[in-house]
Amino acid sequence: MNIQNYYNQYNIMAGLKWETVDSTTETISRAKIFGGWLVSAVNDVRSPVNNGYNQPDYPTGYEWRTSITFIPDPNHEWKLDQ
Repeated sequence: MNIQNYYNQYNIMAGLKWETVDSTTETISRAKIFGGWLVSAVNDVRSPVNNGYNQPDYPTGYEWRTSITFIPDPNHEWKLDQ
């Protein structure tokens, strides 16, 4: 499942409208809620492993590290650049 499908599925379940916030390092989205914004950051990570034979690390896994926070903005004054 790609990240956009993840957010689309989450939007349906939570009834939130997520907007993409410009970022060069991770996927950041926000959803307007009472009193401010929910902000979600998702970072794609490859998990390396060392096989013990002094060979280079090889990517063996893939995961999403996620975090979410509340940004108070009662008047929803945070505007995104178009």
